[in-house]
Amino acid sequence: MRINANVALVGGAKCVLVPYREEHVNAYHCWMQDPELQAATASEPLALDEEYAMQRAWRDDEDKLTFIVLDRRRQPDTPGTGCHGGAMAGDVNLFFLPDDDDDEEDEHDDADEEEDEDMAPSRAKSPAPPGEEDKDDEEQRRRQQRRRARKKLRTAEIEVMIAEPESRRGGLATEALRMLMAYAVRRLAVGRFVAKIGAGNAASLALFGGGGGGAGGGAERTKGLGFVEFRRVAAFDEVHLALDVRPGAAARAELEGVPLVEAPYDDDDDEEEEAALAPEDVLCLAPGGTLPAAPAALLTRADAAEGAEDGPGDDELARRLAAVAGVSGGGGGGGGGGGG
Repeated sequence: MRINANVALVGGAKCVLVPYREEHVNAYHCWMQDPELQAATASEPLALDEEYAMQRAWRDDEDKLTFIVLDRRRQPDTPGTGCHGGAMAGDVNLFFLPDDDDDEEDEHDDADEEEDEDMAPSRAKSPAPPGEEDKDDEEQRRRQQRRRARKKLRTAEIEVMIAEPESRRGGLATEALRMLMAYAVRRLAVGRFVAKIGAGNAASLALFGGGGGGAGGGAERTKGLGFVEFRRVAAFDEVHLALDVRPGAAARAELEGVPLVEAPYDDDDDEEEEAALAPEDVLCLAPGGTLPAAPAALLTRADAAEGAEDGPGDDELARRLAAVAGVSGGGGGGGGGGGG
């Protein structure tokens, strides 16, 4: 979605949200070589050129929106984090759902319609007292206006991924989701969020639902984001939860209290902004020079060569980097995992 193509959300204490740009693709591609992340996100590994095409699709598709999550607690270690600081940690996403794809009954609309039906026969049976008919008509007009306003609001499926182990279990996902939801409510007319979570993913169910936090607020809602289960899909082993953020909902009032501080992502005065790396210059490296079983560090061939030349500060790392970079320097070492 192009609306956030140059928008950074910088009001978080723990994280910054920045648009997903070409300079982030290499690190993202390295993350998605991890089988555990592939399973958790129901994703198939892509070649690097396919990852770039996917980034462009997310940028251009008006039914999708994504931000990269930067962890303020970690030093920037990835090209392309802009001028806002923090290291790439994961992403948050929205998918905007068509009206016919959201089949949960709208209880508010149903209640209004039933009341309309109940009122019509009563007026037919006996004439209303003077002035009462006007009041009934006015109330009916107000209900119709509320229904029209609700229909203009959008429903969005919401996701979060914290890929870097160092950035997990510190409240980063919660803050990133609150910032994204506040942005979506105020800028994108979202009235309802839906989360689709694997039934066995207890951590995500607790993050979104808080152990069954109710829509009416209360102490239990502080344990999670307050999403409420409304459906289970046995075929996919999924639990679907929703959060009502229409005007008047308690969750909307909470989100309106989230600081929404927007800044341009691009800094025209920053002459040192790094360009996207060429695919052949990217290495996803884990100890031993193999593809990682956990999210990998991002290294370039230039980094590898520099590390090899630095000498014996870490002999094993130097040998491994030398092997990957093609720089001669004592010892064998495994080959690096290529990036497409």
